[in-house]
Amino acid sequence: MIGEGIKIAGVLAGRPKSILNLAKIAKTDGADILELRFDKIKVNEDEAAGLLKSIKKLGLSIIGTKRPAFHGEDRQDFFSAIIPFVDVIDLEVEEKIEGIVSMAKTKGKRVIVSYHNYEETPKPGDLKKILDSMRKKGADIVKIATFIKRREDLARLLLLTNNYKALPIITIGMGKIGTVSRVIAPIFGSCLTYGYINRPQAPGQMKVSMLKREIERFVCTQ
Repeated sequence: MIGEGIKIAGVLAGRPKSILNLAKIAKTDGADILELRFDKIKVNEDEAAGLLKSIKKLGLSIIGTKRPAFHGEDRQDFFSAIIPFVDVIDLEVEEKIEGIVSMAKTKGKRVIVSYHNYEETPKPGDLKKILDSMRKKGADIVKIATFIKRREDLARLLLLTNNYKALPIITIGMGKIGTVSRVIAPIFGSCLTYGYINRPQAPGQMKVSMLKREIERFVCTQ
């Protein structure tokens, strides 16, 4: 489970009919956890629940997320439908998420609160403020993904990881320079790293099978 050693999440997105097969490939390739990106899987609430029921039979933990299409979008009904069939939900810190967080915790599910910045890596003081706001919103796990323009950005993100690894925390550096963070951030304490199955879903994302090989070169995953 997330927070118990280093884990690799296989990110699932695409045509609904292909998702179960991609989940099977992810398991074979070495994923410990599956993340279903329902903003990139075009299904309604009932279809999402049915898909999750099928995937649960693979025996892997599941993260369910649906990134908001626009500010103020009401997604309570969607998460109400999928929460019974996932282990963790992932929500954006900028959203109004209190109701969904409460619903998840009532059902005994864990909550990742995420911050994504596709342009830069904020300064240390700003990162700390973001992290604090995630915890105030009920995060069991905080996730910070930022765009890495230079080595100093990467160093800043890794230092944050090391300083707050007890939370637990997930950190990801996006972009070409940030790609290495997907392997080395776990060394500094990031409890989860993400890989793709058929195509990258974020800048700098690596294939699950390659990610597993690289992590095993440098990190004891047991």
